Amino acid sequence: MTAPFVGSDADDTAKTIMAMNLLGKPTMPRALIQAYESKEYFITYPGERTPSFSVNCNVLDSLLHSPNPSDFIVQIEKAARYLCKRWYESNDPIMDKWVRSIPPKTPLIRSSHANLFQHAEYLDWLLNHVDVSVVDEIARDVGQGDSSWT
Repeated sequence: MTAPFVGSDADDTAKTIMAMNLLGKPTMPRALIQAYESKEYFITYPGERTPSFSVNCNVLDSLLHSPNPSDFIVQIEKAARYLCKRWYESNDPIMDKWVRSIPPKTPLIRSSHANLFQHAEYLDWLLNHVDVSVVDEIARDVGQGDSSWT
């Protein structure tokens, strides 16, 4: 239930679902998917004009922490594809509506990519659907992190 005059959004919904799962309260992300999934990425709120990179990072993390991530492979692939594409195409900080700018290599991005790499069933997808140079660069970036996000 939302407070009067305050709409829900994918960011808070994804973070709440992930928190519940991390606290041992199995929570499925079906409502998140139903409300915020679009053709190529996840929207933050209905009527959004431009997608949010940080929201898609949080949605990906939420899906990967769900009780049975393989039930959401299509959505995981969608979020991962969007993030990999935006990340790879940007040498400059990524502009985002909630964060003034996101440097290409930040704990937020490393966390999403590291969570993706921890699920072996998605590595084949990465190698088959994302340019291998992108996967290699992401793997190197995750490996160079200071682990402050773990």
